[in-house]
Amino acid sequence: MNQINELFAELDAAPKVTREVVETEVTGEIRPFSALRLGNNKYQIANGEDGDSLVFRVDEDSDWVPLNSKMEEGWHKITAEILIATRDAMQDYALMHTIKMPLETDDPEHFSYNLFDFRWEMKVSPDENKLSLLLPERGWVEYDNIDIDSFESRRAASIHALVKATPDLVDNFREDVEAWAIRLASGSVVEPIL
Repeated sequence: MNQINELFAELDAAPKVTREVVETEVTGEIRPFSALRLGNNKYQIANGEDGDSLVFRVDEDSDWVPLNSKMEEGWHKITAEILIATRDAMQDYALMHTIKMPLETDDPEHFSYNLFDFRWEMKVSPDENKLSLLLPERGWVEYDNIDIDSFESRRAASIHALVKATPDLVDNFREDVEAWAIRLASGSVVEPIL
């Protein structure tokens, strides 16, 4: 339960669009019809200019961002897409689901982790600001100039480095991350804007 509270505390941080925004020229006025709330964050939802598509924005000063989800798919799907677009969803997903595994070693800075059978190890050299990951089929990968102590835990540092080191991991877990976002979206509230 503590991990869920930590995640919602992170979700309450100011949202920002993390995916690439498609440049669209707005020729007419787009008016929001709903406010979507997830945690302390609110998003405005409107029909796109074609009247069929949906767009969202973080606040009145932000640009409208097109959504792939349609109203017929329901609010959970729409909310999940917004959550993924405004967060580092893979990182959040991994933070919630990664398990520290036992490892027979005398080195207190050597760790083993498991994310649904994706296993990796990490060694930390805090005095050198260096971190090394042992990745399947890649061997040891080193990261220099990483402020290990800026992370809340060694686990969080390892997950951060893992997500940055393995972009294909996002593709491998895409369906799981989307399903997880839909589950989180069940905590959202939709309010009409009149």
